[in-house]
Amino acid sequence: MYLEDAPLQLEAIREAARQSDRRALAFHAHALRSPSASLGALGLAEACACLEAGASSASAVFSLESPLVQAVLGEAERVVQELTSRSREL
Repeated sequence: MYLEDAPLQLEAIREAARQSDRRALAFHAHALRSPSASLGALGLAEACACLEAGASSASAVFSLESPLVQAVLGEAERVVQELTSRSREL
């Protein structure tokens, strides 16, 4: 389930960043945070929490290159690769 949903949330985060849509960024970061924490991907959950909080700031401007967006995308890539690798071992 996570490996199916996470890529959808990540693409939504990318699209929201491209459009500088703070509301969508906060929504999708929140949607990815809880399941990530449940799996033990605490670094990703923390990055999502930071993005969600940052996107809630009225003065924040985001793009795909924003450090908070890049932190989520980079950590998510690592988590997805690790989970994919582990699922192949089963």
